[in-house]
Amino acid sequence: MMLLLGWWFRRAPGLASLAVLLSGALLLTPAYPRDGVETFAPALVVAAFQWVNEGREAAMHALKPLAAASVAAVVLALLLRLTLFRGRRRAVDEEQAAPDPAG
Repeated sequence: MMLLLGWWFRRAPGLASLAVLLSGALLLTPAYPRDGVETFAPALVVAAFQWVNEGREAAMHALKPLAAASVAAVVLALLLRLTLFRGRRRAVDEEQAAPDPAG
């Protein structure tokens, strides 16, 4: 799914990095399903099931790392946009604005 998002937004690398990193954070952040369990599950799934079945307070242990990972993904995408993907848009705009020498 993350590769598909990256491919869809390939013309806007800043948006592509945001989509890929945010979907990765939402899908891959782990959380314990309940107390006493030693295996992890995706935090988004744990939060959704516990919110529906037991209420918001029961889902908070899964929502906290999910929120932290989402904030980290947005910050990293912003940094990528401001550093690595900064010059590409200007170069493309200048190429389109330049007159054609062939006439």
